[in-house]
Amino acid sequence: MRGIFIGILILVALGVIQVHDGHAWLIFHKPEYRGKIIDAETKKPLEGVVVVAIYSTSDVIGGPGGPSSRDIGAREALTNENGIFVIPAYTTIMNPIARENGTQFIIFKAGYSGTGGGKVLPFAQCRNLDPYYFPPQCHPRVLFTKPIGSREEIIKNPRTRETITITNGIVELTRLDTWKERRKAYSIERPEFNLPILYKMIAKEDEWVWSHQDWRRKQR
Repeated sequence: MRGIFIGILILVALGVIQVHDGHAWLIFHKPEYRGKIIDAETKKPLEGVVVVAIYSTSDVIGGPGGPSSRDIGAREALTNENGIFVIPAYTTIMNPIARENGTQFIIFKAGYSGTGGGKVLPFAQCRNLDPYYFPPQCHPRVLFTKPIGSREEIIKNPRTRETITITNGIVELTRLDTWKERRKAYSIERPEFNLPILYKMIAKEDEWVWSHQDWRRKQR
């Protein structure tokens, strides 16, 4: 009996659970994500930004074309008057022959750069082109798990050892100046999940863009 009990404990420690159909499944878990979105120009908090976390897995064993990846869930949140958003921790089960992928994010607010553009800080600041390298500390799945406002020096270029300092938990969105930029900003891949806030905002922006094709932001 003691041996059986120890065996069960080992399975629990490995994250294996048993479901009713008799197949063993693994626990998929991602932590809470918390961050602050601000205007890159004014440094003021942005209210009403939608932030979406997309969770996915990849097959451990792939076919001729390699392992396939699939989205298994998503959660969305809106920033409050202080620019703060919170996405609760996410736990589900996944196939035992799959592995967890890193969480992907969509950040969207009409009239601002987001995941559909390249003017988002610190992501644009972190990207190194020669050689191509994106520091893992800059990815939202890391940035949004650290204390908001804490500063960290990281290596941007692994060859030259160039460093930059980033502020954890804070993302800066840039105002867009032209109709073309606004059209590109909402042309994002849309996950097939129930995300009413995101889809409502995209639909509203789509309607606005196609009725303001000569728009250009007034410069100060």
